[in-house]
Amino acid sequence: MAEIETFRDPALSLWQSALHAVIARRQPDQAAALSSSHTLMQQANAVAKALDRTRPDALAALGAAILDPVASLATRLALALFARDQQLVAEFTDRFQFGTHDPLWAEALIEYGKILAERKAIPYRTYQTLGDFVLPMPAKDPLVIGVIADWGTGTDEAKQLLADIAARRPDLLIHLGDIYYSGTMLETQQNFYALVRGQFPDIPIFTLSGNHEMYSGGAGYYALLDQLGQPASFFCLRNADWQLLAMDTGRHDSDVFTVNANLTYLEPAEAAWHQDKLANAGGRKTIALSHHQLFTAFADGVGRDAAGRALAVNPNLLATFADPAKGMSLDKIALWLWGHEHNLVIFAPYLGLARGRCIGAGAVPVEVASRPYAVNPALAPPPGHDDLPTPIPAAQLASAGGFYDHCYATITLSRAAARVDYYQTPLDGGASTLTYSETIA
Repeated sequence: MAEIETFRDPALSLWQSALHAVIARRQPDQAAALSSSHTLMQQANAVAKALDRTRPDALAALGAAILDPVASLATRLALALFARDQQLVAEFTDRFQFGTHDPLWAEALIEYGKILAERKAIPYRTYQTLGDFVLPMPAKDPLVIGVIADWGTGTDEAKQLLADIAARRPDLLIHLGDIYYSGTMLETQQNFYALVRGQFPDIPIFTLSGNHEMYSGGAGYYALLDQLGQPASFFCLRNADWQLLAMDTGRHDSDVFTVNANLTYLEPAEAAWHQDKLANAGGRKTIALSHHQLFTAFADGVGRDAAGRALAVNPNLLATFADPAKGMSLDKIALWLWGHEHNLVIFAPYLGLARGRCIGAGAVPVEVASRPYAVNPALAPPPGHDDLPTPIPAAQLASAGGFYDHCYATITLSRAAARVDYYQTPLDGGASTLTYSETIA
């Protein structure tokens, strides 16, 4: 299994993308696993963990014996370039130029500079009329929809999961976002498009915007949308009985150092578009899809408020979909699937949402030692509520060799009824098992 490190810090994710690009050019056999087994990537990741400003356990300073000095210098130079700190850039460049090191580090720094130079404003697409981006579902009954999340690693585990979901013969595939390391052109093609189109040459495929695709500015992601024939980063798929309401929570999580500690939100115009679809569903049941979670019970929550409190619920998303003044309430949503946390979690009903589900364990390795199922009772609930989201323990993933299995979901629509099945794929390549199943009548 490829032990892939991922980071919430965009500067570090982009540095990984630069290293991966040059390693893949020199050693194409390293490309499939995001170069995670390459010595230089491992050295850079060790330094990145020490420098990651989003991690509460980050080391206070470098110099520990486990950190390679050249990797430390190159990574700090990359961060100085990202921050446009000319004094540090000059200092680290002088030290780097006169050192002895693998020339791949220098190539990676050049590649990093190119990525930064090409990183423009996110080319977000909006609608002209409220009827835009409303698309028909395939006219089949029953209709099988495969849903994966946080899947874009290109690893053997990702390929195994895709082959397993292909055996379910889906008529439609939806990815809830995150193509690693930062959604560059190379990564969106290599770790997503080539694999999904190779496995599913004929069915419609959609992908949402995760935070990682936006770290590189979104150019690779939006080029991917054009290849897939997807009009925008948000859309509504409809038939006579159902609508799938897919939103873009990634656009405003491309910089984790913004105010309110990465509490992502929808563009106001997009929020109004989603509210229109709920208000004018025409008797259809709604399944909401997003990359980021509406709520959680784990770790540092969905982000922090201005007072620094770790929150259980994203107040921005809650305000969009539970606004009484606009006739919005979460009971209008029959099911909400999200990713972002690399886990499978089935939540008990909460805040009026009958079914909140996290299926983010698509392909990123998660160590048992990281305790992803450890509930954090210190999270702050939303105003007016004393209770926190409650996971259903029976739906937890199994583990082997110190890592948790991966997961995906299928939605089978048959007229006004739906069955949702949650599968986990074992790390040893064996057949997937049904972990949880539910019916929406």
